[in-house]
Amino acid sequence: MRKEDQIRKTIEEGLSYLAFMEYTDKNGIGLCERWIINHRKKSPLIRPDCTAEYLNLLMTLEKNSCGRKRTYEEKCKNLARWCVHSVTDRGSPFGFNTESGRWESDFWINDNAKVLIALTNYLQYCNDTGLLKEIESAIQRIFRFLALAQEKKGSFKARFTQKGKWFPPFVTTTIWGTLAYLYLYRYTKDEKIYHKIMNGIEWLLDHILDTGRLTTTYELYRGEKFRENWRPPSSESAELMILLSEAYREFKSGDILDRLESVFFWLSSLQTESGGVVNCDIGSKNASEQNNTHLADMVYTNGYALIGGLCAYESTGSSAYRVFSEKLGTFLSSIQVHEDVQWRGGWRGSYDVVKNEWAGRALYGGNTEEEGGMYSVYTGWTTVPILQGLAYLLKQYS
Repeated sequence: MRKEDQIRKTIEEGLSYLAFMEYTDKNGIGLCERWIINHRKKSPLIRPDCTAEYLNLLMTLEKNSCGRKRTYEEKCKNLARWCVHSVTDRGSPFGFNTESGRWESDFWINDNAKVLIALTNYLQYCNDTGLLKEIESAIQRIFRFLALAQEKKGSFKARFTQKGKWFPPFVTTTIWGTLAYLYLYRYTKDEKIYHKIMNGIEWLLDHILDTGRLTTTYELYRGEKFRENWRPPSSESAELMILLSEAYREFKSGDILDRLESVFFWLSSLQTESGGVVNCDIGSKNASEQNNTHLADMVYTNGYALIGGLCAYESTGSSAYRVFSEKLGTFLSSIQVHEDVQWRGGWRGSYDVVKNEWAGRALYGGNTEEEGGMYSVYTGWTTVPILQGLAYLLKQYS
């Protein structure tokens, strides 16, 4: 089978899994967070950020004319409607719990950033003027929330809790908050947003180590209660590649290009012969409790690494990024779940590249909900970003 045909097949099966995980109500279509294998059920959380990633994916597929031979216009509209419905004056909360019938009321910066990116993209996709007004209003509310979260030094506080308190800045929330500003800047060309972007990028550049690896949130807060111990060292560097690639595409800064190359150099050193990007190397094992050098994380790393590699290729034209991405895309396509199970078409949370099997758990810190690991099959954060990356890769073959 030709590579492009295999990718199309992978996308088709992934879309079937996502359709199974949809949640429909009077407000539109939301996306369930994940299937929990060891509990044999869907998570009760319908998350705005996962829904936003799904919306972006379908708009990409339609734009590229790949995937299903059908239009996604109506589904995109209903996904956008549900995202808009989720937005309050403080932005979008973590998710809607179908068991309690209530919204989980913590407001995360990275989640809101993904909603803002999707709605900004939708403004350029949709011709429904009634919905556009609602979307513009939702974007303004999220923008105001992000502005409250960004500190003068450029970093973004992690979240606003239901008790009215801010968590301190996280690396990942600073990446996504800055990327959301970048997408909004492309739409508005507002110079005030430009300065917010550059502040965020400068803070992140200051946290790139001599090896090219980005400092992890876990390292920032080692020993403190709000550290993220489940996110592997490869994760935030993979996410940063997306931001730096898009920033270079927009601003053509030589400094940004240099730092993109150094981050890529480190991240690509984690790519195995099979194509997967593992959690860490020996030098970064202490940067997270996810320190198994044989595991390839699917929740936070590999999908975003694929997107980042292809964004870098399109922004710079360097073949090294395409080689990295093709190898990674082939690997991800090869390990997609094909068994006759509820999560067929998805990807579990982590894969052992030595044993060639799903492996790993993430119960650190008493996390009984399996944050990542082989028992979670995420929609957003895993399946959608992987399919998004594969859609970008398929575009290279057309």
